[in-house]
Amino acid sequence: MRLKLTLFLLLLNLLAGIYIYRMVTGGGGETPASDRSSLVLPADVMAIDQLTIQVQTDRLQETRRLEKSRNQWRIVEPVSWPANPSAVEQIITQLQFLRAEVTFSLADLAESGQTLADYGLDQPSIILTFATPGGDKTELKIGSRTQMGSRLYILHPDG
Repeated sequence: MRLKLTLFLLLLNLLAGIYIYRMVTGGGGETPASDRSSLVLPADVMAIDQLTIQVQTDRLQETRRLEKSRNQWRIVEPVSWPANPSAVEQIITQLQFLRAEVTFSLADLAESGQTLADYGLDQPSIILTFATPGGDKTELKIGSRTQMGSRLYILHPDG
């Protein structure tokens, strides 16, 4: 009798663990279409061949420009030097899977009586500019951390 009860409780425990795991990880498998639609940038972001990172803070103002030639990334500004391919690919991968959690337009912002300064975007701390081989340039402005919620907001090129 006790063995059957123990096995039954063990099975229930296992099923509960699987259910919790699937809830936390989102069920695994392929990304649903609704998640793909929340991506910030188009899929061609993996094809970029130029990347400029401008960091602007109170104490620091730096620009790093990277270019890809012959399938190798190089830092071309402020000095010419081979770039770490893993680091560059990690940046590009992060851009590819960048998801929008909260979105609003500049018109919505004006209607609510707020400004870009409320989101740290009046003077963005980081500006990422990248270009694809076709010459299409995209500029993302990343604000400083907000006081409320300690979040980062990005100003999409479309506003």
